[in-house]
Amino acid sequence: MNVAKKYFYDIIDGMPGNIQSIDEAYDYLFMVKRHEASKKEYLKNGGISDSEMQQRLQDKYAELRRIQK
Repeated sequence: MNVAKKYFYDIIDGMPGNIQSIDEAYDYLFMVKRHEASKKEYLKNGGISDSEMQQRLQDKYAELRRIQK
């Protein structure tokens, strides 16, 4: 895994539990990075794809649900 992708995954893994959608996740990433660029530019500059973001969020919430049981 490249360093940029690991960085984004670390941010996603640290997101608050109230983030449920991919749009909220991007908003959070932009806030953390203080990044004002468009999503397209963001992805072009070493970000992660929608499908990768969605999968990572699903994994995160599956893990949270498992822990809460």
